[in-house]
Amino acid sequence: MPTDLRRDRRVTPFMQSVYDLVSTIPEGKVSTYGAVAQALRSSARAVGQALRGNPFAPVVPCHRVVASTLELGGFSGTWGDTPEVSKKRTMLVAEGVSMTSPTRISPQSLHTFGAANPKSAAAVRKRPGRPADAKDRPTKKRRRDGGR
Repeated sequence: MPTDLRRDRRVTPFMQSVYDLVSTIPEGKVSTYGAVAQALRSSARAVGQALRGNPFAPVVPCHRVVASTLELGGFSGTWGDTPEVSKKRTMLVAEGVSMTSPTRISPQSLHTFGAANPKSAAAVRKRPGRPADAKDRPTKKRRRDGGR
């Protein structure tokens, strides 16, 4: 991703990691919100929220992320039979993504993140200021009695 896009102050480090990873999905392929979340050790909802506010579309191709059922899923914060989802379908078909129905992606179009891709999730997770295993560390539990 061009460095001038990284200077946008509205982008959190988590959002940037989502945008970096989604930018590795090649044209003609899609991934799922869950797969992006798993690669980043996050949640599908958090990924969806980051992509919903993607200020860099279509440079960061958020339209290449679909629901785990391979349904088109949300686009621009909408679901169902909406002009936004229709636009997502049009963009994906133009890029060569195969469809099994007007709203469902063919499994052959599914991209997986892995070691074969040098900009894979492992490389994206190793961002400055946050160890890759940060989510694996135990957190300090807050006492219910307020520490008394």
